[in-house]
Amino acid sequence: PVKGFHYCVEAVRIVKEFYPDVKVYVCGPNDTYKTGLKASTYGLYIFHRIKKYGLQNNIVFLGSQNAGQMKQRMLRGNVFVSPSTIENSPNSVGEAMLLGVPIVSSNVGGVSSMLDNGTEGLLYPSDEAYTLAENIMKVFQSDQYAEELGRAARTHAQKTHSRENNAKVLVEIYSDIV
Repeated sequence: PVKGFHYCVEAVRIVKEFYPDVKVYVCGPNDTYKTGLKASTYGLYIFHRIKKYGLQNNIVFLGSQNAGQMKQRMLRGNVFVSPSTIENSPNSVGEAMLLGVPIVSSNVGGVSSMLDNGTEGLLYPSDEAYTLAENIMKVFQSDQYAEELGRAARTHAQKTHSRENNAKVLVEIYSDIV
């Protein structure tokens, strides 16, 4: 629940009205959203929502993915969505930025310090599925805007996640301490 996937399901219901072929690919352990006697309450809730909204063909559960598979999945996507209700500095957002994938993320924790809203990604209040849907559709509506978001995010991430710069700063910190 803290990852906010229920908000994503609600948003996909809205997006589907305008983009019937929308697909959401969900990575993670296969048992997270299983049904039956061993299903979690949250997993059952998600499956009931998917069925209620007729999203069985729009939401694809991929199971666990290795780093290479995650990278390829992100690069094939039109947008990376992070609907979390609680975060600090999510690695997945940084990874999407490094890959130049347009990002729509809930504005929680330190996310707003990772990217500039409107130029490097789109942020929304974490409990507003309709704003999440609106932001996803903004990315879908303009390939040029999507490319601009991805390019700006990648440029920013290459600076903030630079191995050389980060190593230099770390050495300076330790030198100051010594």
